[in-house]
Amino acid sequence: MRPFVLLEVGNARVTPYVERDLSSFVHDHLIATGQVGGYDQNTPNSVRVVHPLVTLVEKLDALQRRVGQDDREPASFVRHFEDAARIIEAETTLPTLDGYDGPRSLANEMLAEGQIRAMPSAQHPAFTPDDSPRWDSVRSAYVAIAPMCRNCPDVLGAPHRSRRRLFDNPPLDSASTRRGVVVVSSILVSQGSA
Repeated sequence: MRPFVLLEVGNARVTPYVERDLSSFVHDHLIATGQVGGYDQNTPNSVRVVHPLVTLVEKLDALQRRVGQDDREPASFVRHFEDAARIIEAETTLPTLDGYDGPRSLANEMLAEGQIRAMPSAQHPAFTPDDSPRWDSVRSAYVAIAPMCRNCPDVLGAPHRSRRRLFDNPPLDSASTRRGVVVVSSILVSQGSA
C-alpha cells in the first residue's frame, strides 16, 4: 500500500457506466445515530461510475503484467485479486453492459484503444499459481491485507466476506483458483465457452 492517495486524472474511460448512490462514513454515522437532520444534505443522489466489468478487465490486465515481475512487490498489486474476485462473484447481479455484445466485446475495444495491453486469459501464469517462491510472496502479501478490510464494503458495495475462497493459506488451492479463473474465462469469452 502507498502512504498517499493516488488520484487518477486525465483522459480516462467513462463508458460504459452505471449510476450509484454516494455517501461517506460520516454521513452514514449521522443517519445511524439519528443526527442527520441537524446537518445540510450535501451528498449527490447518484453519480456515474465506470461499469464494474471495465474495472475487472483492467484488474486482470494489471495482474497479467505485474505478477511475473519479480522486482515488483506483491503488496503493490495483490489487492487486484480481491477486487476481481468481488466483481466475478457478483457477475449475475451486475447491470446490463449497454452498447456491447458482452464482456468480450468490451475487452476487445479496450485492447484496440490501448487501455489494456493484452486480452485477459485464464491460462496466463498470473492466474495459475504454483509452489514457487514468487507465489509464496504473493500469498503472504494477500494474507497481510486481510485485516485491512474485513468489514469494509467491497468494490460493489456488498459486505466484505472472507478472502480465503480465492487464496487459501497455506497453500493456494489450485482447484478453487481454477474455478475462479474459469469464471473469468466464461465472462470474457463469447457464448460462455472457455
